[in-house]
Amino acid sequence: MKKKLMALSITLAACACQQEAPVQVPTTQELMADPNLLTDWEHKCNKGEFAHLPADQKQNFCFTTLEAARVNAAKAAGEASVKAFGGNTQ
Repeated sequence: MKKKLMALSITLAACACQQEAPVQVPTTQELMADPNLLTDWEHKCNKGEFAHLPADQKQNFCFTTLEAARVNAAKAAGEASVKAFGGNTQ
């Protein structure tokens, strides 16, 4: 019984020491250039694997996603304004 308990303890300790592979966070430019990538990362940040992280850790993974989403929203608003005012602002 002691041997089984010792083996289990060693196995649990080894599992606890393993670290996950680092996450490659895309740049703002990459996210803006690829709408599907942006959608995937928005899901990860809002509802997926990064959604429940503490704020400082979430910021590390999701800053570029938020930035790309803001830039895209500003572009869309600008395009809508141009259309609303006749397309020519000169």
